[in-house]
Amino acid sequence: MHIHPFWDGNGRLARLVANLPLLRSDHLPVVIDVKDRKRYMDTLAEYQSALGPPRPAYGVWPRPELETGFAAFCRDAYAATRALVDQAHEQQSKRAR
Repeated sequence: MHIHPFWDGNGRLARLVANLPLLRSDHLPVVIDVKDRKRYMDTLAEYQSALGPPRPAYGVWPRPELETGFAAFCRDAYAATRALVDQAHEQQSKRAR
């Protein structure tokens, strides 16, 4: 089993869909910078490797005890997005003066 059954495209779609709850809650999306792409892919691969193939005991449901690395990655990506937006707001307010 593989998280991305298609070579290209569904990863972007999955990230877009994953951001919908954030956007609907008036939060910023989690943006993955291209420089963090390797860490992102490695984090997903580590989770998938630790999870192994689907088993009746787990099915397709997440295993929270294995998600700490991915959760940390998402927190870092969100903080970077927040910093970028804050920087843009600061620059915009300087221009308005």
